Amino acid sequence: MGRRLRFRTAGVWWVLLGVLVPRGATADEPSATGAAETEPAATGAAATTVPAAESPDAGAAGAGSGKGLGPLEYAPEPRGGNLGAPRAAIPETRMGMGLHWVMGGESTSGGDVARHDLAWLVVGQLELFEWLEVGLELELLQHHEVYYPQPSPVADEESDEFGFLAPRIKAAFLTGDVITLAAGVGLMLPTAGGRDALPLGIDPGFHFQARPIEMLSINFSLPFVLRFDVPDAGDTVKSFFIDPTVGVAVMPVDFIGGFVDAQLAVWLNPDPGAKHLRLVNLVLGVRSRPLPWMMVELGAIVPVAGDIYDKLADFGLGFRIAATPDLV
Repeated sequence: MGRRLRFRTAGVWWVLLGVLVPRGATADEPSATGAAETEPAATGAAATTVPAAESPDAGAAGAGSGKGLGPLEYAPEPRGGNLGAPRAAIPETRMGMGLHWVMGGESTSGGDVARHDLAWLVVGQLELFEWLEVGLELELLQHHEVYYPQPSPVADEESDEFGFLAPRIKAAFLTGDVITLAAGVGLMLPTAGGRDALPLGIDPGFHFQARPIEMLSINFSLPFVLRFDVPDAGDTVKSFFIDPTVGVAVMPVDFIGGFVDAQLAVWLNPDPGAKHLRLVNLVLGVRSRPLPWMMVELGAIVPVAGDIYDKLADFGLGFRIAATPDLV
């Protein structure tokens, strides 16, 4: 059976520019939510109608298959508006919250220094037209603490702040039985307090998913992060990153599955003395769908290389729980 690919290139770029262009339906292409299809009736029995949504082939050529098989959607480091996080290529309605925690430390002549960073995130996103996703991410809490060996002339650090607000949009412009390619962007707004500079950021990126078999996906994300810290006086500090992630997700049954992601953070314009390769993370986790409309994910974040490895990042965890209702 031949596989269909559908391109929505022009519409996607207009959407990402802020102009919504509805996709027209062709006369010879059935809708993924068509009214009904009929089964041949047994002799002497009335024909039975089967809703298209219950058909085994329903949504096979669209973005419906492969939902829940994306990466763990957390950036290499917490407390940055989750900019640079890998994203699932397939649009999906999701409403939930999660925790992103990373610990680190280093040995000094006076003893060990311990660091902890935590972000509490709330996310809401809505799938529209099967190819468009609009959403909002909010860091309700940014927690940061550093403990120095005592006695020490440097005081311990501890702060709890309201985090960043980031509206997002994503559109899948190439979909098929096996592959989905999407483009998306998020805008980090300067809502975090207690800072010496006004932070702004944006992370345009491409997201790809291949599904060689129904229960397995290969994921690749390529986000670019552009961050600007605008002080009250002086020059704006510009930081540019590229955060590619590649991984595999498997879901043999709805109740349990897993994922493995390799995640990089590359600093394109590092500060003097810093390296371009900031961090390399290996993320291993499990996900479960205990209810048809719920997804739970837990991932271990294991830094393995980079400029801040073993100083600011030794180990971390990512947890997320979300409702995934089919609203539209």
